[in-house]
Amino acid sequence: MPKISYCGLDCEICPAFIATRDGNAELLEETAQRWSELYHSTMTPKDILCGSCTSGSGIVNCHWQECEIRICAEDNKVQNCGKCSKYDCDIIKALTDLVPEAKETLDKIHSEN
Repeated sequence: MPKISYCGLDCEICPAFIATRDGNAELLEETAQRWSELYHSTMTPKDILCGSCTSGSGIVNCHWQECEIRICAEDNKVQNCGKCSKYDCDIIKALTDLVPEAKETLDKIHSEN
């Protein structure tokens, strides 16, 4: 079973997770640059370090602190949003509307509950 984040993203294919896990500074740099361009923001390799929001590793990216999805999932004590009784709420919908792969993953998890 792949490592799935609270929001349904597959950590095992995420370049930030892979680079952090493998200690790959070059991939962190490339990913920070690509994401900076994509999201019209300035991100450094340190900003995108990620050990997976669900792992408890303490290695988290710059958005982790303010992530409403993570906060909600932890408050509701669920493994991910697909396992939440309030699944498909406005909080997760903001992301899944933009990332159909995450929605597909969460829909599948939710249907198995």
